[in-house]
Amino acid sequence: MDTWRLTPGDEVFGRYKVTGALGEGAQAVVYRGVDTKEPRDVAIKQLKEATESLAKRFRNESKLSLSTEHIVRNYDFGEVRGKYANVMEFVDGDTLEDRLRWVDDFDTLTCRGTAVPEDEARDVIAQAAEGLACAHASNVIHRDIKPANLLIRRADRRVKVTDFGVARFMGDPHDAGRFEDPDTQLDDILGTILWMSPEQWVDPSAADCRADVWSLGVVFYQAVTGRYPFLGAGAGAVARTVLSDNPARPRKLNPALSEETEAIILKMLAKELDDRFQRMTDVQRALGAEVVCVLSACPQCGVETETGNRFCTGCGYDLVELPMKLAGTGGMHAGLEFPVRGDLVRVGRRREGNDIHLLADECVSRWHLRFRKEGATRTVEAWDWNQGKKPANETLLNGFDINGKGPQPIKVGDKLRMGDSWFELRPG
Repeated sequence: MDTWRLTPGDEVFGRYKVTGALGEGAQAVVYRGVDTKEPRDVAIKQLKEATESLAKRFRNESKLSLSTEHIVRNYDFGEVRGKYANVMEFVDGDTLEDRLRWVDDFDTLTCRGTAVPEDEARDVIAQAAEGLACAHASNVIHRDIKPANLLIRRADRRVKVTDFGVARFMGDPHDAGRFEDPDTQLDDILGTILWMSPEQWVDPSAADCRADVWSLGVVFYQAVTGRYPFLGAGAGAVARTVLSDNPARPRKLNPALSEETEAIILKMLAKELDDRFQRMTDVQRALGAEVVCVLSACPQCGVETETGNRFCTGCGYDLVELPMKLAGTGGMHAGLEFPVRGDLVRVGRRREGNDIHLLADECVSRWHLRFRKEGATRTVEAWDWNQGKKPANETLLNGFDINGKGPQPIKVGDKLRMGDSWFELRPG
């Protein structure tokens, strides 16, 4: 008998009472419960056996806390009867996989589901995109988007993204509650290969927010066609189709689908990163959805404004003209501040004129990036102009890899990573 299992009436962490079982999988048991200190139902997920990799994923998911109604909220985490347990928001509804009535038969490659109406599919994808946009704004890349991880609440059809177990944090780890980087070996993620982006097949650890755009595009394709865009007999065959083949056009499988929706799906599934939607907010706009998620607060009035806006939506303050400084928030430059003054400021390990000289750090290139101000535009570019190529070390802007991508618009509140050092642009 498994003495670690919970039964109705059992108490968890001194405040949650188990009321029944919700389901059981290969790795965990999920129970329904109530919070005895707040009027809310909860779901309690208890791991059966925890390898180190699985334990990392479980701890990561428990640490995620984002201000959006489109991500399942986590309340508590710890050990119960010697097993890890995570208490989270209870969502009374079904997954998108349930809604599509998806059936997989990989022996015969007859994998299909029931397509949903176009308007319903667009709404589900737009809501999921909002949740993911907020995750990306906090430098969290999901990396495991699929229909089974999109919950649809029965009462109001609200979509909630769940299961951030293999998520990657792209920013300052001090801001992430010490996210642990989970193992991303192929053997660990075979269950998600049909939603993996081309770049994930090449290097699973290198995926940025555009990998989530791809995966959500696969889900969108499934929802309107009842088919997978890419399929093969085994991981190698799937990889070959993802990397080299084009999917059947959605309108060929569903002639009633609009040209607009088909174009959005195909752009989400663009193999070349530069041809894909660059951010989840771009997907929202293409779908005509309101962009709610924001990245930074105006230093004058405190109203939060989405990255890319020049003027504060609250008081109209010019966020480009605002004097800036590069403030170290993590790594060996934590606590240090560097003014960004003039029309051209270069950043690297050497100092000339108006340049910013960083400490001797092998993860920062000799010339790593440059800030430019031309008229009403202020940009940052990751480029080793001395060598005529992108810097050898990683450069992220708000979690987005900008190495060799040309000038990127910036404003106060944006976050930069150079190698193992993290910075925030603050009022100067």
